[in-house]
Amino acid sequence: MFERAPLGIALIGSGDGFIHEVNAKFAEIAGRDREALIASRWADSVQPEDAEELLRGLALLSSRELSSIGLRQSVTRPDGLRVRVATTIAPILLGKSSETKLLCMVEDITERLSLERNLEGIQAKLDSAQEVARIGFWSYALPDGRIEWSKGLKAIFEMPLDGPNPTFEEFLGRVHPGDLAFVLDRSERQSRPMSEPVASYVYRIVTARGAVRYLEHIGRQSLGADGKVLGVYGSIQDITERRLAEEELKESEGKFKRLIREMQVGVLLQGSGAEVLLCNPKPLELLGLSEDQLLGKTSFDPYWNVVHEDGLPFPGEAHPVPQAIATGLPVRNTIMGVARARDRDRVWLSVDAVPFLDGGGKVREVVCTFLDITERKRAEDDVQKLLREKEIILKEVHHRIKNNMGTIYGLLSIQADSLAIEPAKAVILDAASRVQSMMVLYDKLYRSGDRYSLSAQDFFPALIGEIAQAFPRTADIRIETAVEDIVLGAKLLSPLGIIVNELITNSMKYAFEGRSEGVVAISMRRTEELVSLVFSDDGIGLRGQADEGKSSGFGMQLIGLLVDQIKGTISIESRLGTGTKYEISFKS
Repeated sequence: MFERAPLGIALIGSGDGFIHEVNAKFAEIAGRDREALIASRWADSVQPEDAEELLRGLALLSSRELSSIGLRQSVTRPDGLRVRVATTIAPILLGKSSETKLLCMVEDITERLSLERNLEGIQAKLDSAQEVARIGFWSYALPDGRIEWSKGLKAIFEMPLDGPNPTFEEFLGRVHPGDLAFVLDRSERQSRPMSEPVASYVYRIVTARGAVRYLEHIGRQSLGADGKVLGVYGSIQDITERRLAEEELKESEGKFKRLIREMQVGVLLQGSGAEVLLCNPKPLELLGLSEDQLLGKTSFDPYWNVVHEDGLPFPGEAHPVPQAIATGLPVRNTIMGVARARDRDRVWLSVDAVPFLDGGGKVREVVCTFLDITERKRAEDDVQKLLREKEIILKEVHHRIKNNMGTIYGLLSIQADSLAIEPAKAVILDAASRVQSMMVLYDKLYRSGDRYSLSAQDFFPALIGEIAQAFPRTADIRIETAVEDIVLGAKLLSPLGIIVNELITNSMKYAFEGRSEGVVAISMRRTEELVSLVFSDDGIGLRGQADEGKSSGFGMQLIGLLVDQIKGTISIESRLGTGTKYEISFKS
């Protein structure tokens, strides 16, 4: 029996602590031969910190101060493996002898301790998981009313985690008064056998700190062999945040639905085949259909009789929703005319289509919104009609003004031809030349699409050519132009045209006296914020104060006035025999 015992057993001398006999299990736990153990001290096999405790215990047993001792010790085997053992030592009398020995029983608890540590770790993780998930577990034994609550459940009720489990009455005391009758009814039902042993319901509690929480209760019956209910167990989860979020979402959905319903914009939800799934009331009003008539229709239905703004047919596959389905991209601001159901009158819509994709990138649904722009379209058509009428009137007015200028130019030319006095004739021709400058500007503006501005590159070369033709010596004078493509308003071009006319006239008349040829150069370019007009000739130069811009001649006075009018500046450089240069700078 000693040899077959499941525990390690050894006989130890009470006085000296030496081992006298061991069984096979003791030798196996110690990892040593029986011969090596006998005549050795057990205190030498355990760790030093445990040996001291063992020796004190043996001394107390020898003095009969204790009847037995129980220890947990660490033993290092010769192979280096450390094992944990539970040791129990008690005095024993052997046979008829009066000699007392110590019976030492050893159990290897290494694996058990490892399992206990693992269980403690698992329990800690479970407690942590309950805390994170706001869930707890409970059980209720019906025969004696005993209740067990996990720490997670106590945390939900904000009760002390290490405090006693509550009674059923204490639990009911935490149920919200508005839900107490409901919870009592459900608890009473679960105490009786039911066809469905699992019950799930939601109720409110008031925690120990006064907070109102929503709980989801799941309970399962535990039945005996006779079918009677022995108890109930289950889980309780705090779903307050989820419940509040659901209520907030429900309220938000309600507001959103009301918003969509009251919108003055048509809203359709269409499927992947462009079929109408849902709509708000506005499309029904705009299209003259009932909800039953509209739902299920597709964008391809020829019933809509859709046209473009120019009146041409609008094929169904080109509609915004089919295009959004085909490309997977939003289609916006498409104008289309749709025939109403009642009177087949056309309603004009501005349509947007936004696709929603599934996880695979395919179009699941399309939200189609459209705005009634019928009145705006009619107003735009009326405006376009008025603009066309205005354009016709303006063309007629411009034509008459041009003709009147031509008449004035002709009359001045005839008057000049009839005069014998050369100074008077020159004055009349100068006036005619100025009228001609305005005629060229008016003609260019009239012929361009813009009535209010024109490129200097289109205006000045033509004007210079017209002016030069009025002088018989044009063939002998070379005129060079370098005008950039600068768009100027009519309010600038008119005075600039007269200035150029005056400068060309002066040069043609006076700059080349006594010479058979010459050069006139005209350029215009933009420099940062300013435009610079440069006029120069290689003639005989100015006399007197003309180079200071103080000439008393009408032409120079007119140029000065016009430069002031365009808020510009003028500089004049002239040397006798080398020519004259005018530079006029202004903002465009």
